[in-house]
Parts: sequence; structure tokens; C-alpha cells
Amino acid sequence: MRSRRGALAALIGVALLGGAIYVLGWSNILSVKKIEVSGTSRLGIIQESLAASSGHLAVGKPMARVNVRVLNRTLSDISWVATESVRRNWRAGIVRIEVTERTPIAYFATGTGQRTYLDENGIQFQTPELLQKLPRITFASSDDQAKKSVARLLSLVPADFILGLQGVHVSSSGFIEMQVSLTGKVLNIRWGNDQDVATKIKVFRALYALPENGKATTYDVSAPTAPITK
Repeated sequence: MRSRRGALAALIGVALLGGAIYVLGWSNILSVKKIEVSGTSRLGIIQESLAASSGHLAVGKPMARVNVRVLNRTLSDISWVATESVRRNWRAGIVRIEVTERTPIAYFATGTGQRTYLDENGIQFQTPELLQKLPRITFASSDDQAKKSVARLLSLVPADFILGLQGVHVSSSGFIEMQVSLTGKVLNIRWGNDQDVATKIKVFRALYALPENGKATTYDVSAPTAPITK
């Protein structure tokens, strides 16, 4: 008798487990009813990328089969996405996607002429649309450290420099030069590297304010203790 009861209990357990697996993984009872995307206006691109990925996110898919890890990896592969988060609300049947976009501070052209943007950390990325009113950087060599260095410099210089920025050049040795329009006058500022930027800015301001430098167009503050104007 006990063996029969044990066998019946095991059979019931297997049936319940099978039913639970079916409900979670195959039925429409706990399925994706809505996909919410926040942090970007490029909703279509995000949804299309997730639907086309190996995660195949779509309304109607069982929640248990939504692979959060795969979807996060898919989002991280989008170059203009800085951070990403995928969460499931089982009760409401909602998959919430949160992303933050990279903020471009400048752009450069690749060897094939493709416009590529830099964020403040020197990370390069591309966007679906053309972004206007950004300074262009030219590089003597495609060195990642040079990109990080010039990005850091641009993130530290004051707003009036950025507003008047005409262009930036980085030499093969990482020496940074900037052409900037201040009060209607285009100046060439030689920064050198991205170190001691605050000091270099103070030195430039002091030199620029001197009457004897009224006709100067080049300010070399690469060595802030020994600046040069001409």
C-alpha cells in the first residue's frame, strides 16, 4: 500500500512539475505583454535589435524564456549605448529596457571617411543619424591613448572654448593643438598633453589679457611654467 501511495505521489509530482514548466515556458499565461524602453528616443532601433538577436524578444514570448543576459549583451554591442538594463515584471508581463546614450563631444573621420564620435572618456562610437555642430579632430595616427587624451582635454576646457572651437589636431606623439575663436579672433592654442589643464587654462587667460599680446595668434601653454606667444 505504501509503495502504491509513493508511486502515486511521485506521479502527481511529475505532473505538477510538467505543468509548471509548460506554464512558465510555453503557455501564454505568463508571457510578455509589453516592452517598455526608456532613456533613448531611438525606440525602434532598440526593439529591432532585441527582436533580431538570439534573445528574440517580442510580445507574446513566455517570460521564462526571456534571456536577460543575452539581451543585455545585445544592447552593449550597440556602440552608442553607454549603459543598459533589462528587467522582467512577471506579474504585469512587462519587460523594461533602460539605456543611456553616449554623449558625443567631438568627431573624427576614419580611414574610409566614416564619421565616428568620441565621448568624454575617449570611447568611439557611431550613430544612426548625422550629428551636427561638433568639433572635428584630426589624428596623425589612430592611437587609442590619443583619443582618450584629447577627449579628456575637451571635457575639461571651459564652455567658451567649446563654443568657439574650429578644430583640433593630435600629432603622432600625442601633442594636442586647438583652433578656437574667442571674441571673433581665431587663435591656435598648443596644449601639449592632457595634464595640468586647469593650470594651462589660467596661464592662457593671463597671457590673453595682456595688452602686448593683442596681436598674438598662437599660444603655447604645453609647458605652463614657460609659455610662448607669437
